[in-house]
Amino acid sequence: MLKPVNWRELRPRRIVTSTLGYPDYFTERHKRKMLELAKLRPSDVFYDLGCGDASVLIFAAKEFRVRKAVGFESEPRRKAKAIQRVESEGLSSRIKIKGEMKNADLSGADVILSMHPEDEEDYDYFFKSRVRSGTRLIKHDLPLLGFDFDDVDYPFYLIRFPLRRMRTAGQWASKVMGRDLGSLQDLWHELLYYGHEKGYEKPEVRTFDRILRLRVKPRLK
Repeated sequence: MLKPVNWRELRPRRIVTSTLGYPDYFTERHKRKMLELAKLRPSDVFYDLGCGDASVLIFAAKEFRVRKAVGFESEPRRKAKAIQRVESEGLSSRIKIKGEMKNADLSGADVILSMHPEDEEDYDYFFKSRVRSGTRLIKHDLPLLGFDFDDVDYPFYLIRFPLRRMRTAGQWASKVMGRDLGSLQDLWHELLYYGHEKGYEKPEVRTFDRILRLRVKPRLK
C-alpha cells in the first residue's frame, strides 16, 4: 500500500544569506547521475574537491559502496560539518575529510568530482597532482576548458586522463553544444542567460573565454 505523504516534512529550500552557499548542493538524482556517468565501482577510490557537508561522499559510500572516499574542504565551518556528518553516519573508516584541495595529492583517485568553476591554474594542478592514466574526472556545466570529453549526461561531463587538448576553441564549443557548427558566442550566451544551476556572472564567463583561448592558442614550432 502506498504510504501517504507527510506534508509537514516537505519544506522549500531556504534562501541562503551566508557566503558559504548550500552545503548540500546536489539532489539525490543528480548524485546518482554523476556517479553512474563515472561508472563508479565498489573497488574505486572517490575524491570530491570541495566536498561541502560531505553529502556526495556519503552517497558514494552508501549507494555505490566505494571502498574509500576522500573529501577536500578548505572552509573551516564546512569542513567541521563534513567530519561531523561522516561520523554520525558511521563512515569514518571509509571517508576522510581533508583541507585545502590545491595541496591535494590526487594520485590515488580513480574518480574525481571537481565542481568549482575552473581557473587558469587547474590544468597545471591536475598534472602536478600526478593524476593517473585512466582516472575519471566529473565536471559540472562545462568540461575542462579546451579539452575533449568522453561522455556527457547533462549537466555532468566525464573526462578520462590523460587529457586531450582540442585543436580550436570552435571545435570545443561545437562539441559542448552538441552540434556541428556551435559557436563560443552561442555557448557563452546560453551559460550567462540561463545561468544553469550555479548562476554565472559576466566576469566568470569572460574568464572562461580567456582561459579557453589561451589553451587552444596555436603553438610555434
